[in-house]
Amino acid sequence: MSNLNNSKWIRITAIDVLNFARKGLEYYSNKISDTVALKLANYKGTLELGISSLSDTPGHIALAGAAKELCVTGLEELSVKAAEALAARKQQSFHFYSMKTLAADTATALSKFKGEELRFDELTTLSADAAKNLAKYKGSLLIFGSLSDEAIVSLANKKGYLCLNITSEKAVKALA
Repeated sequence: MSNLNNSKWIRITAIDVLNFARKGLEYYSNKISDTVALKLANYKGTLELGISSLSDTPGHIALAGAAKELCVTGLEELSVKAAEALAARKQQSFHFYSMKTLAADTATALSKFKGEELRFDELTTLSADAAKNLAKYKGSLLIFGSLSDEAIVSLANKKGYLCLNITSEKAVKALA
C-alpha cells in the first residue's frame, strides 16, 4: 500500500486494516469498527474499501458521507442512515457489487441519490414496495440480479433508463 500522505487513491483491504491494527485500529470479519470508520472518514482522497456492511453507527454514517470518492466493494448490508448519507454524496454513481437484498426503507433513501447511476450486480431479493421506492430514482438504474416478477412489475413505472435481467414472459409484458 502506498504512503497515505502522498496518495490520491487509497485501497484498504483486510491485510491493510490488519496492518493498521498495529497502530490502534480494529478490523474483524470484513467489517470495520466505528473507530476505524471515523478515522477513515477524515481521509480527503478517494477510498476503496472491501467491507461487507455500513451500519447506522456514527462512524459508519460519517464514512458514507466522507471522502472525495467512495467505492465500497463487498457491501451486503446497508442501513437506512448510511444509505441516506450515500445518497447525499456528490458522486456520479454507486456500484453495489455484492448486495443481494435491499429493504424498502433503504431503497427509499437510495432513490434520493442525485448522481447519474445506481448499479446492483447481484440483487435478487427486492419486495414490490422496495422496487416501487427504487423506481423513483431519477438516474439510470441497472439491476443484473434475477428479480421476482412482482419486483420487475413494480419497476415498470420507472422513468428514465432501466436495465434489468428479465427471464419471464409476465415481466416482459409488464414492461411492454
